[in-house]
Amino acid sequence: LYSEFRSELLLGVTLRYCPYLVTVIAISLQPLCQVIELMDLGDLFAYIHQQPTPAFQIRLQLALAVGK
Repeated sequence: LYSEFRSELLLGVTLRYCPYLVTVIAISLQPLCQVIELMDLGDLFAYIHQQPTPAFQIRLQLALAVGK
């Protein structure tokens, strides 16, 4: 568990200025957790599942944007 947390944290710090990722603000080792920036629209999973399924062209554009 600790090694997974460490790997994710290092990735977040390395990609800190990427506009497509949530910024890590702080960490705690006891309990093991990280504080991330607040996203106004909530978490991505809930947002995606509350929206109607977009047309194929929109989904393709989103997939290409995520792959950048």
